[in-house]
Amino acid sequence: MSKKLITLSDRYITTAGEVVFTYNGLLQLARDGRDFHNYLVEFNEYTSVYNRFGTNKLKEFTETDVDAEFTYDWNTPEPFASDDIESKCAIRLSELKLDNEIYINRLSFELIEIEKRHMTDLIRHLLYMINHFITNDVVWGVGRGSSCASLVLFLLGINKIDPIKYDIPVSEFLR
Repeated sequence: MSKKLITLSDRYITTAGEVVFTYNGLLQLARDGRDFHNYLVEFNEYTSVYNRFGTNKLKEFTETDVDAEFTYDWNTPEPFASDDIESKCAIRLSELKLDNEIYINRLSFELIEIEKRHMTDLIRHLLYMINHFITNDVVWGVGRGSSCASLVLFLLGINKIDPIKYDIPVSEFLR
């Protein structure tokens, strides 16, 4: 079962990566005019209980509710939903002539960690989004935040920063 990992004033993040709003956080969302669609809310006597995936509904949350094996349905269309991330990375590594021991070890480590953290579907959805950007002439940055520390994201073209060339540790991406 997941536990609280990071506690902020209006929400907390669980070890499964869920963002759960407190009652006060929910009130702030309402004050800001934000839609309540798909938010997890910490249950107390003031919050109503609704189905998480219902339109404009809230879901009761207790720490025992969260399964560590939680996966989110990204609704990623084919062929992106079934992309073979590992093969794409290996092919790109070879194309860039970076298939040496340092890059291969880093790639292997990242792929294992990404699988352990159930991030594969998220990456597939990012590939879909980038394809949409390219198709519709939308400009996006060369990389942002911790994503620049991922060799996998670099090889897939999600960012343009080679983390090994710039000596960015993978721990920045995986934290």
